[in-house]
Amino acid sequence: MVRKTFLIFLLMISLWSCATTKVPISSIHIGNLPPSIVSELSLDERILAEEAWDDLKQGRGSKAEKTITRLGMESPIYSVGLGYVNYLMNKLQTAERFFRKALEDQPELALAHSGLAQIYQKTGQEDKAFAALREVLKTEPENLWANQQYKKNIPHFFAYDIALVLRND
Repeated sequence: MVRKTFLIFLLMISLWSCATTKVPISSIHIGNLPPSIVSELSLDERILAEEAWDDLKQGRGSKAEKTITRLGMESPIYSVGLGYVNYLMNKLQTAERFFRKALEDQPELALAHSGLAQIYQKTGQEDKAFAALREVLKTEPENLWANQQYKKNIPHFFAYDIALVLRND
């Protein structure tokens, strides 16, 4: 009886050690590629862009970086994609530079504004995060993530708005 119990216990431990766990995906929000950008791409570029975006959403920054690099600097997703790659790798200053570069080329690109908002939230720059979220909502008023972030931080943003009004008086 003791031997049987020991064997069952040993079997359970060996099976448990084979169990896999899912690696948690970063808490970063990466929106979908805008149809206006995707429609401009060739079929091969579109496939690469979607592959890179899937890798980003799965937290595979290195793989996404290789794919985005294959697309080249002239691609409309190059800068914003590398912004998210660097954000995933916690290289926030580099990520910010890439998001800003994306906005130089496409000033209303909500993906770049949301990337900046996340950097600013992570670094405690709430006033800049608020401004970036407003830019996302100007372009995409129905953006679920931006609306949630905005509502979650309303008390802070309200205080920020009051401070701006008082400074201007």
